[in-house]
Amino acid sequence: APAAPAAGPAPAPAAPPLPAEVRERFAAEVMRQLTEIRRTVEENCDYVGDRFAEEARRIHYGETDPRGIYGEATDKQAEELEEEGVTFGRMPWLPRTNS
Repeated sequence: APAAPAAGPAPAPAAPPLPAEVRERFAAEVMRQLTEIRRTVEENCDYVGDRFAEEARRIHYGETDPRGIYGEATDKQAEELEEEGVTFGRMPWLPRTNS
């Protein structure tokens, strides 16, 4: 008769849900950090708008001086840049607030 399969590790117990206050503080901190990242990028990089993929390639292939840029790219453009080995990052871009 075949041996019974060995029992695997017991599933980890589900973590208790976080209290609403903790979730709200966490969300507020994430928003604060994303706002700070946006501010830093805007102060230190050139905005290239929807020409992001084109400019990223020009920098990658040495056709223009290296510099920090930011702008918009479609999912398809981002996928193509990734396939070409162009280094870039994507992040949620929060709208400006008065705070």
